[in-house]
Amino acid sequence: MSAICRILILGAAVCPLLANVALADSITLLGGRKVEGTILQTNENNILVLTEYGALNYSPAIIEKFQIERPEAIEISGTNRLLTSKNLLILLSQQSWATNLRQIPATVIDNGVLKNVPYTSFRCGEDYEINIYGDPDHPAGIEAGVYRSLLENKPAKNNCISLLSAALREPEGKEILHRLDLVRDLKTDRGLTYEITPPSALDAYAGWWISVYSEKGLELARASDQELKQICVSKKDVATRTKSSDDPSGWSEEDLKLARPSPVIISFETSSGLVVSNAVVKPYIPGVSLIWRETNSASGGIVKLADLPEDLRKRFGYDPAKSVLVAEAEEQARARNRDQVQAQLAAAAQAAAQPSPYTSGASAFQQSSVYPSGGSVYVRGYTRANGTYVHSYSRRR
Repeated sequence: MSAICRILILGAAVCPLLANVALADSITLLGGRKVEGTILQTNENNILVLTEYGALNYSPAIIEKFQIERPEAIEISGTNRLLTSKNLLILLSQQSWATNLRQIPATVIDNGVLKNVPYTSFRCGEDYEINIYGDPDHPAGIEAGVYRSLLENKPAKNNCISLLSAALREPEGKEILHRLDLVRDLKTDRGLTYEITPPSALDAYAGWWISVYSEKGLELARASDQELKQICVSKKDVATRTKSSDDPSGWSEEDLKLARPSPVIISFETSSGLVVSNAVVKPYIPGVSLIWRETNSASGGIVKLADLPEDLRKRFGYDPAKSVLVAEAEEQARARNRDQVQAQLAAAAQAAAQPSPYTSGASAFQQSSVYPSGGSVYVRGYTRANGTYVHSYSRRR
């Protein structure tokens, strides 16, 4: 019998619902160190425990004993419109699709509405990710999303919607969530924004996202430069800190592989004289063109690599032959559909003369875009006391 099975049987003797209900536990590790927290679930050969300095995985091989005190109920009272981070994680851990739940490094975002807003990030299941923004006890926003194999999986997207719906206290918000267009949408109601972000968005990391957040709350949740020094760690320092410190909340190099990737931010001038500064870019047609958006404005577009300086052509793998083929294909398509295009343009011009009820929504999409930096990640656990963010582990020492 495996060690993890023996531990689970021991737990079941106290509470037979261990697999489905989060429990307030104390764990004694080999050597005598005691860890207090909440068992969220088992992950393959590990037990995931939510402590005040983050969600940590412990191997049964290093556990001497543990004591289950009582079932941990999800608190639904209070004035917060969103569940606390702890209660959301308890709820998440109970979902059948949220297997192998683990905390991953959260890359510091240094632009847009989420600039310097601390958050925690979690991966689970096949390709799910959940992020919780701001004060853990008073979240300013939460989001759930899917990557890769789940991008075309409607039930998986519905799982994300159901999770966020359960995290909302008010029935009006739940109703709005379930009415959102799964392709792309944005609605606001009494200070909360409900948004669907598609994989094609520059800030989507090739994932599909549903989010609920308060712009006012995010502004109040923003950390100062001094606070960031306390709750962030450079990716370059992760390996050194992990090896030289007994901090159980330290990240590893393996953890960093799961963090959101660094964006590519460049400035350029096209052959036609267009000057673009500090733009986030990603390939549009690999080897042919880039899609870009300036970080300090809503300006964006598509630029051909052929129109960029030589150094940028090399950097992004400019393919002259492919560019010619793409240009020829585009010209042939234009020739075949010129009459149709002219008719569409005429119809679009006529429609543009009419007021559109979606103008504000489209503008909000642009304004809500965010761009993460690649230099630092937040520590595994942080708290906010008297309006100040601190590293939970450092505070205890």
